[in-house]
Amino acid sequence: MVAMTLSHESVAQSHRFELEFMPVSRRFHVRAATDDEIPALMQLTAGYLPAVTAAKLALRAVQRKSQSLLAILAQGKLVGAFALLSLNERGLEQLLRDQLSTTTPDLSGLTRPGERASAIYAWALCLPGPVAGAVGNLMSWLRQPPYIGCDIYACAGSPDGDRFIRKTGFQQLDQTLNGTPIWVYRRRMAEALA
Repeated sequence: MVAMTLSHESVAQSHRFELEFMPVSRRFHVRAATDDEIPALMQLTAGYLPAVTAAKLALRAVQRKSQSLLAILAQGKLVGAFALLSLNERGLEQLLRDQLSTTTPDLSGLTRPGERASAIYAWALCLPGPVAGAVGNLMSWLRQPPYIGCDIYACAGSPDGDRFIRKTGFQQLDQTLNGTPIWVYRRRMAEALA
């Protein structure tokens, strides 16, 4: 289910930018999604990330375990989503050994709400059109205590996702996940900015 979608304009710029320095937008609000919002999140992302619809049960299981599905709102309306896997040591080891299932993640590799994460895996990111301006808000969310200093891992599942990863300071690792290169964003500035 690893996929990302962003507006083409937001990632087509020729310059690179660092995630840690993306500004927070007053237009958007990020918070943990409620269980009742999961159908709306799936409907929103279905046109951009078809694999999300197929992972309905996994999304619910991950949400029950770690509360790591994030809703992005503008004027109280759901406009984007970020599904992350908050990995503990076991989950990070599974990722780096190509043993992490992105369709049915092993819940024993995930943290519970408030538990310190070892790493963040960007499972699915949907920021259509102007919602790409919420990247700074997402990074602000990831500066909360359970995630401070946690590196962000991702695999691009779309051309826009690939451009986004390459332009935001991610570095490609030698490891793959299901044959797809794994990229990492090292959070060297997270603690200083918290």
